[in-house]
Amino acid sequence: MSNNSRTLIFIGFSGLIIIGLVLIALPTFTSVQTPSSPSSLPLTATRDVPYPDVIRVTVDNARATQASQQAVFVDVRTKEQYDQSHIPGALSMPLSTFEEQLSELNPDQWIITYCS
Repeated sequence: MSNNSRTLIFIGFSGLIIIGLVLIALPTFTSVQTPSSPSSLPLTATRDVPYPDVIRVTVDNARATQASQQAVFVDVRTKEQYDQSHIPGALSMPLSTFEEQLSELNPDQWIITYCS
């Protein structure tokens, strides 16, 4: 076997090994960690944000909790805004009636409110 053939075989096997390693590591890089509870999320308090003690949920965490049905999403915009567009499965509880409707929610379930 010539040196050129050996080199090509070596390059081919090396490429397959690299592709295999990338495929093995890929789920690690793309997985979204689902928080077990709101308290497991980092608190991101800043002076520029109203209500700095309220936990802010990242988009990835919100998607993960929606996929695992760990949370209920509550849209606090007006009914008209909700009707135009909303997160699939979200409940409509306009801010003006939110306190009156709060008893409709399960207090043991994680509640994520949004307004945009």
